[in-house]
Amino acid sequence: MRRFRLFAALALASVYPVVVSSRPAAAEPVPGGPLPEAPLDPEETREERAESSEPNDPVAPNEPAAPAASPDASDATASEAAHSDDSEGTTPAGAPSDDAETTDDESDLDLAEEQIDVEAPPPPGKGVVWGVVRDEQGEAAIEATVTVVGTPFEAVTDLEGQFRLELPPGTYTLRISYELYKPQRLDGVVVTAGARQRFDAALVPDEDAVDVVEIVAEADKTSLEGVLLSRKRATVVADGVGRAEIAKSTDRNAAQAATRVVGATVVGGRFVYVRGLGERYTNALIGSVPLPSPEPDRAAVPLDLFATGVLDALTIAKTFSPDVPGDFAGGSVRLEPRGIPSAPLFSVSVRGAYNTDTTFRERLASSETGSLDWLGIDDGTRALPEGFPVHSFGPRTKPNGEPITAEERRQAGLLLNSPMSARRATAPPDHGVSIVAGNGFDLGGNRKLGIVGSLGYGRGYSVRRNEVLRLFEGVGRDVDPRGLKAVRDYRATTGRKSVTLNAFGNLTYEFSPAHSISLLGLRSTLADDRTEYITGFHAGRSMDVHATRLAFVTRSLNLAVLRGDHRFEALGGAELGWHLSLSSATRDEPDRRDTVWGSGTPGANYVFTQATESGRHFFAEQVEKQVGAGLDWTQPLGSVRRKLKLGGLVSLRNRSFWSRTLRFERTPRGVEPESCPPGRFDACNDALFSDANIGPVLELRENTQETDAYDAALNVFAGYVMAELGIGPHVQLLVGERVEHTFQTIDPFDQFDRSKAIEGARIQRTDLLPALHATYGLGEATKVRASMTRTLARPQLRELAPFAFQDYFGGRVTAGNPDLEVTRITNVDARIEHFPTPTEVLAMSVFFKDFQAPIEPVILGGGDEGSLTYRNAEGASLLGIELEARRGLGGLAPALENVSVVANLTLARSRIRIRKEGAVALTNASRPLVHQAPWVLNLALDASSRDGRTGARLLYNIVGPRLSQVGSGGLDDVYEHPRGMLDVTVHRELLDGLRLKLEGKNLLNSEVLMTQGCGNSGLFDDTWHLSCSYGDAEAVTRYTEGVTVALSASYDF
Repeated sequence: MRRFRLFAALALASVYPVVVSSRPAAAEPVPGGPLPEAPLDPEETREERAESSEPNDPVAPNEPAAPAASPDASDATASEAAHSDDSEGTTPAGAPSDDAETTDDESDLDLAEEQIDVEAPPPPGKGVVWGVVRDEQGEAAIEATVTVVGTPFEAVTDLEGQFRLELPPGTYTLRISYELYKPQRLDGVVVTAGARQRFDAALVPDEDAVDVVEIVAEADKTSLEGVLLSRKRATVVADGVGRAEIAKSTDRNAAQAATRVVGATVVGGRFVYVRGLGERYTNALIGSVPLPSPEPDRAAVPLDLFATGVLDALTIAKTFSPDVPGDFAGGSVRLEPRGIPSAPLFSVSVRGAYNTDTTFRERLASSETGSLDWLGIDDGTRALPEGFPVHSFGPRTKPNGEPITAEERRQAGLLLNSPMSARRATAPPDHGVSIVAGNGFDLGGNRKLGIVGSLGYGRGYSVRRNEVLRLFEGVGRDVDPRGLKAVRDYRATTGRKSVTLNAFGNLTYEFSPAHSISLLGLRSTLADDRTEYITGFHAGRSMDVHATRLAFVTRSLNLAVLRGDHRFEALGGAELGWHLSLSSATRDEPDRRDTVWGSGTPGANYVFTQATESGRHFFAEQVEKQVGAGLDWTQPLGSVRRKLKLGGLVSLRNRSFWSRTLRFERTPRGVEPESCPPGRFDACNDALFSDANIGPVLELRENTQETDAYDAALNVFAGYVMAELGIGPHVQLLVGERVEHTFQTIDPFDQFDRSKAIEGARIQRTDLLPALHATYGLGEATKVRASMTRTLARPQLRELAPFAFQDYFGGRVTAGNPDLEVTRITNVDARIEHFPTPTEVLAMSVFFKDFQAPIEPVILGGGDEGSLTYRNAEGASLLGIELEARRGLGGLAPALENVSVVANLTLARSRIRIRKEGAVALTNASRPLVHQAPWVLNLALDASSRDGRTGARLLYNIVGPRLSQVGSGGLDDVYEHPRGMLDVTVHRELLDGLRLKLEGKNLLNSEVLMTQGCGNSGLFDDTWHLSCSYGDAEAVTRYTEGVTVALSASYDF
């Protein structure tokens, strides 16, 4: 059959002339506006349609049918068939086609023989729509006609069935005609200048049927128009940003790009919170694969790992559908990796930054460094020395019963002994470099290979001076009007050097337009070298203290994902997606060192204290490995608006953690350590911890606890089934259910005696997570959505583990709780969205969430500092409203044509329900949910020049007061205060490919403030505003981070 059609096409091309259509031209559509003509009159007869798409009336690819009718019609012409100069002719619009002049016979062979270059970049000011048309056997449909309805633009397919249209920006409807096959059409094709959009069509034989088959193409996800079109078509509430919009902004990583997503808040430049909920209620996926975090003790994934150049789109879904993991309530962050590049890609970017609190100023630094610190790796300098005894130094005897001699202790102490003092250094500017590269290769026969990758390296520095650190205990109001008594009143000075090293790669092989596999890899390293002084009053010991801490922590992540995507036209367009993933995340903290000096008399010398933190060497390592696999099958049900989807996911996650604490204590009946004059602490540390003092003055002791090591597992087995059902022209339903079986364990063990039985934790349960979504279209531009879903939030492994730690000397001890339960969440959402143009959206949402057994950090009594652990409340409810806008301002004044605003306001009221039986005596029984902000405001103003070479962005974000820690025993709750963040970015393209970007971050330099015992005044919620009546007397934490000004330059080769 194919050979017959090929022979017929060649024969027709050699005999029949090229005829320019005599159909009158229609006016060119206004970009983003309605079509000038109604597409495909249903009353048109089959014979009339066949006549209008006669294959022996060929038109050169993308050549207007009536070029004389519109002055802009020629703008859509990308290439014309080769004609002889002496025989080329055209027919005026409206003239009968029979009178058209002919061309040289041989020139028409080019129409069928020349392959269309679908990979060529769009011309300036135009976008490209292209694809492949195939018959029912999957073979190329040669010389099928692709018409842009209501316009003069059309094209014909080549020998490979490929077509290409170059069109001005706008929204179009395409119609595909081919002899003996049913016509097909595509509505709502959004064309953006500089962007390429692809769709493929599979033709159905016309067996005397007169109906038209509707087909839907996948929008170009890299453009703003494509992102909004995907959002409009989606059955869940979602918003996102595409690569084309990111490219205009010069955002360097996904965290910066996320600030452009309506409703998202980026915390610390790395983590994304949605609707004011904390990181516990957010998950992240790359493609369809759950993304592990390189921060083993945090639920959120830092998005600054991903360079924007390796992503096609970033989307945040605010409602749950059964085909994704159900462990979220605020939002699900979905990163779409870049596939096969359409052109070679190579970009280099360098960056430098100045901070007003840090750069060129003195900072504290460690007195010992390794040769690989610049890569964020300890070279073994800080590791436990080779040959160091593995047995405990706690008891007086070894495990075999033999006594530990004084000489053995001295030799072990000499092996372990290392510098304990800080040094001063000048902080240079932050700096970094990133490279993004990629290319695509046409292997012939519809086979393609593509590779894209990135490499990033950076160094950052920070200094905090006079940071407030306080701990309070509850007292009667007759003792203190606030009901608080400070038991720790410290000031901290901290110097930090951080190193980041990230590498990402994605290799894609496309067997055909319907089948592809890809291999994705990620390597991330983040290292912090931190040096800290803490000074102040310790009420429990009735003395002034000076503590020094040296710490080096490396966090790393390795991820490999093998994915496959397949489409089977023989099965009605069914799609199969699968993935296999392997990851490992480590946290290594070798030899954290603490020294504490104290003085009970003001102005007197300090003495070396016997506190548990003093003279301490702390080692810890955590290794987490995860294996996953997923399968998704999508089966269309006879219509593009009806499909069935089912699949499953397996995730096996295992963690191994151990820590060891060793201390130098005063030798019993040994020489008394010398006292230290105030201000001489570094010199005193050097003198005290000299090798000569190991033995006579100090001896090594074990301080490791039997719960300082554990094994943990989190295994999840999930399956789902869901259906999308179109009911009439306006209603779309999604109904389905996901089942997730959780098996979570914590097994602590004594690393010196594994035979000891230590109580752990075990969670084994099965959850049904139903979802029901309904979408009603009020015309093409307005959608009304409603949904009801159920999701969950599991305890973090660290929250279950009994391992205890302190952030600083005298700070609260934090320990896990093995009795934690899984949180179950019921979500109800209602939303109305209006899309005035393909680049704009206005939306209002109302949402309600009911939490069963939410997890909260709770302060417990005991000792003068108390402790912090995690407890399940009975429940909580959350009611909120969200307003969103992405709007151009050109309608206000012509001068604002290239100015747009993105705004989001969330108002929420949450209430906790307390368990009555066996509950801790919580101070406030009526209060908000932990980390839920009563209000969140995000504002962004974007402007660009007419030529697009200059752009600017103003970004403001502020989050309302958030409950951070729950008080008990009369001790009030701890709240984090609002902090306004103002950032400004300006970029300029100096030459083709060369861009400069100037950034100002944290321009308001608002302080980070957490207080305890502040009075509340209510509006919608009794924590709408916090009022502190005693200055900073209630401050638990207070510091500033300084203003940062950064300059970066990038060049695209």
